[in-house]
Amino acid sequence: MKIKLLVLYLLLSLHSLAQISDNLSVSPKIDENETVNRHILLALDSFLSKKDTASYPELFKYWDINDFERFRTPYFFLKEVEKNGSGQVAYKPSVMEILPLKNDLYIVKLSYISTSTANIFVKVVFNLIAKYRDGKVLFSSYINLIDNNWKHVTDGEAKYIISPNRKSSYEDDIRKQKDFNNYVSDLLKVDKIPYTFYSGSSVEEFFNIQGFQYHPMMYADSTGGIVLNNVIISANDSEFYPHEIAHLYIKKRIPNINNYFDEGLATYLGGSGKMTYKDYLNKLEHSLNEYDLLAIYKMDIFDKSLWKPDMPITYILSAIICDYAINKLGKDSFFEILNSNKDRFTLLNELNIKEEDFNKIIVEYLNGKR
Repeated sequence: MKIKLLVLYLLLSLHSLAQISDNLSVSPKIDENETVNRHILLALDSFLSKKDTASYPELFKYWDINDFERFRTPYFFLKEVEKNGSGQVAYKPSVMEILPLKNDLYIVKLSYISTSTANIFVKVVFNLIAKYRDGKVLFSSYINLIDNNWKHVTDGEAKYIISPNRKSSYEDDIRKQKDFNNYVSDLLKVDKIPYTFYSGSSVEEFFNIQGFQYHPMMYADSTGGIVLNNVIISANDSEFYPHEIAHLYIKKRIPNINNYFDEGLATYLGGSGKMTYKDYLNKLEHSLNEYDLLAIYKMDIFDKSLWKPDMPITYILSAIICDYAINKLGKDSFFEILNSNKDRFTLLNELNIKEEDFNKIIVEYLNGKR
């Protein structure tokens, strides 16, 4: 009798463990009792509950380890996605569809929808790839699907994967990129870095190939890109993207650099979007008096509230500080400071700049460069 009760207890325990939590919604059009669907939903539910806290070895149970090697954090777009700007949980994951591809592969269409019934809002909709085999599920990045569908061009240390929607020839862009790669390698005293460059034709395609069917920034910007380990994904309809190439070398030369100066130094060396640092300075010359530079210096580098078309002011000011510091301290001394985890305000002390003098010093420096 006791053995029967024990078996019954174990069966009930296993059944309870195999339940999809209330944290994941599932569209009624998905048959949750179908074997593959159920395994995928259970694996996704477990992964989402651990994605921000678990160690990499534990996450390898859910996500293809090859993606970690290629993209560093292959699900970076899922980090904190359920939270709003105040850090509160405001969005809930919902599986909209599970679509079969081939060779045991499935597209999992996932959305994050606001939890407030008073204001229903879709934050993002994106696709993941799920591989199902022998009762096990392993997720991977949607971008892997395009590797065999886009044109491949290898040039030295660079491998280009080029969209069929590119609107112009790529030879000149690749040549310019190679020249800049040589330049920044010599300047930062870093050996040539092998990298893969996904060349998208537009910002919309840039998001699409990462899996997004909807993202609020898909139609807000005309340029963009990201560096994930030694992979660059570009939205610029061009194979020449010095800002992102600069990031590759900055991370090698200054591994402990913070985001503020990582973006500023990349802008100083390689501009941003399709404009050079000098282009920005020329443009800023006519609008410099519109900005409180110290207030901008105190802003988060990714705060776009004061950005204007072709004027990412937080990036530009950070680049100007990098320019000033290199001129004042020398390149190697400045890089040494940046590699020590010091914040931007400590740097002001290193440069002997008091906050009350900040605006005046920067304006005078810019005037001296004209």
